[in-house]
Amino acid sequence: MKLTDEQFAELASSFGAVDSAPGQERRRTDRVDLQAQIRITPLVSGQKLTPRDVIACDFSARGLAFMADNLIPPGEQFITRLSRRSGGQVDLHCTVAHCQAVTDKLFRVGVEFTNAVPAHPGDEQPNPSEN
Repeated sequence: MKLTDEQFAELASSFGAVDSAPGQERRRTDRVDLQAQIRITPLVSGQKLTPRDVIACDFSARGLAFMADNLIPPGEQFITRLSRRSGGQVDLHCTVAHCQAVTDKLFRVGVEFTNAVPAHPGDEQPNPSEN
């Protein structure tokens, strides 16, 4: 799943994110560097586990990266809830694409957005045009 340019801009601005400096890496989409706390809810066999807070370090229309204190294998899945600048929130289903050790106790986890998660009664509804 790829966010539209408008969705990406709105969510990125809710982080107070800034554009990444152009680098040597070839990326499929532009990304912004940031340092923001987000909450992830791991999924195992479709069941939600205990949510935990992590520090997001970059954000793109296709996914994000965050720092974790443990190795998270590729293929693991979770839900993250991101705030919209205009109000409300959107829940995104994410899949771990890679996890790289930064130190022996710190890992950089790259994830791809899989899809928007349907809201439950009482939750903020994502705009249907965004799915």
